[in-house]
Amino acid sequence: MADTFNFEPTKVEWNENHINLLKDLLHSFEKNSVKYVILKNDDGLPFENHSKDVDIVIEPGKYKCAAQLIKDVYKHHNIEYCKVHKFERLRCWYGFNTKIPFAIHIDLLEGFLHKGFELFPFEIIYKNAYKNSNGVYVLNSTFGNVILLLHSTICYHKIKEKYAHSIEQEYSKNKESFNEILWQLFEKKTADKLIWLLSNNKFSEIEKLGKYFSHQSKKRIFIKRPFFTIYNVFDFIWEKVSRIIFNCNKYNSFFTVHAPDGTGKTTFIKSLAEKLGYYYVCNPQDLCHIYHFRPLLLPNLGLVAEKAKVMKQDTDFTKPHRAKPAGKINSFIRMTYYWLDYVIGMPLILRKNAQFSKFTIFDRYIYDFLIDPRRSRINLPFGLRKCFTKLVKQPKIVFVLDAPADIIYKRKQELDPGEISRQLEQFRKLSKKNSRYYLLDATKTPNNIANDAIDIIFRNFTHKL
Repeated sequence: MADTFNFEPTKVEWNENHINLLKDLLHSFEKNSVKYVILKNDDGLPFENHSKDVDIVIEPGKYKCAAQLIKDVYKHHNIEYCKVHKFERLRCWYGFNTKIPFAIHIDLLEGFLHKGFELFPFEIIYKNAYKNSNGVYVLNSTFGNVILLLHSTICYHKIKEKYAHSIEQEYSKNKESFNEILWQLFEKKTADKLIWLLSNNKFSEIEKLGKYFSHQSKKRIFIKRPFFTIYNVFDFIWEKVSRIIFNCNKYNSFFTVHAPDGTGKTTFIKSLAEKLGYYYVCNPQDLCHIYHFRPLLLPNLGLVAEKAKVMKQDTDFTKPHRAKPAGKINSFIRMTYYWLDYVIGMPLILRKNAQFSKFTIFDRYIYDFLIDPRRSRINLPFGLRKCFTKLVKQPKIVFVLDAPADIIYKRKQELDPGEISRQLEQFRKLSKKNSRYYLLDATKTPNNIANDAIDIIFRNFTHKL
């Protein structure tokens, strides 16, 4: 189960760097005959952006050319790293420069698909586009609001208040044109139902009928283009299966954070997640799933014993070494039980997060059994504990917060200075033997430690330009 953090919302400021980059990209598209249309929130582009990202629909079959152009433009504008997330025919292009710092998120869509069904073919989108006063191809207001309505209803079954206000205004001004488009997209009975709800501003009812409208639109799409739709549906299913089963590692960004109690792990993780949210131009809670120590598919042994009425669970977590280590046999059973939690739980967590290219972050992981076995009352030889840790899913990065023991002790007195020094020394030894371990200077501010970690994350999980 993921931990809950109160993250600061991501603030996106569209500045001169964004303006020049987008202008160059759109100019490159036109120069290389890549037809495009910017979807939603196009007011003011390229000079102003009222959204976190920029959605650009491009002509199907032109993605290879468009991808090379966006990569060239990113390089020209000193983007250090980039990351591409693919979902159906949508590619999210993230660009990062940690030195400025600078971040941009551009979505390229080859047509407008949802689960393999092409709701709006590119030809229709392009037909309803025009070049605005800033020289950018955008949708006319009526068609733009139809897309806003159906995308919100069919894909999310929820219409944001600001979207509802925009749709309501457009519908009152251009009712006939709006209705004409709906009659093209749905059977008459379904279109009439949606038109009646729109005429009476019943947006909450439209939301409730989201699944119905989704089903009806897909039915209409299938009848119009059955073979094309079957191909795209199978492609959508294959991508899902590939992400979850065959190529899970490719889509996972998994790292862990370790340190003795009092070093500031929680503060660091919160700061790091917010920084990742900034660079990926999205809310941290949508990008990062944070877990504590174990997957917790299996409950704590103390809870199991309490439910079995064998003993009362000890919940005094302010004293990590409060209980004596268990005997050898008992320790082996405990270690095996917790190890099974990782073996069974980690694939489930990683596959779940791989579906949407999320970061999987653990505050402490199975390596704690190497460094601090007393916390879990484990009394087994180091070599045996090491065998257990090697037989689970390994993160690509293991961050270790390092600071003098006396500084850590001043922050938190849960462990004595000698124990803190011992744990730090163990972490340092492991970091020398294993390239996935990275020591971070925990005497710095959380923001500066997060900056150091970001560079390591980008080197491991993104592409250098």
